[in-house]
Amino acid sequence: MIEFAKDQEIILPSKFRNIYELSTQHPVPPMVLITEIHLADWLNDFSKIKAILADAERNIAITSGAFLTQDMEKITRALNELRWSEKAKTCITEFVSNLRDTQGTLDVAVRSACLAEDMQKKFCWHL
Repeated sequence: MIEFAKDQEIILPSKFRNIYELSTQHPVPPMVLITEIHLADWLNDFSKIKAILADAERNIAITSGAFLTQDMEKITRALNELRWSEKAKTCITEFVSNLRDTQGTLDVAVRSACLAEDMQKKFCWHL
């Protein structure tokens, strides 16, 4: 199981946090969380693009979607700017290698941690 700094525990998505907490009392398969720190390493200009997306989300919320077509175009343009960094392949290979069991088998399940229960605290958009 991974260890988290106190400030990371506060921002963990609720489903991941709940399963993580259950793992102290029940058998839970090993888990890893891809964080924004990872994304910033793996994707060029991640912080800039994230800020553009946050601005578009705020505009949608403030205007009740009155300019949804323009906002969605802005979101699409920003997402189309995402590019893998030069070190992404190495970083992701290292990240995945840590998921292998002692026999070298890689069995993973990918789950989005952005769920309805997290939306109570912030907006989450699935595109």
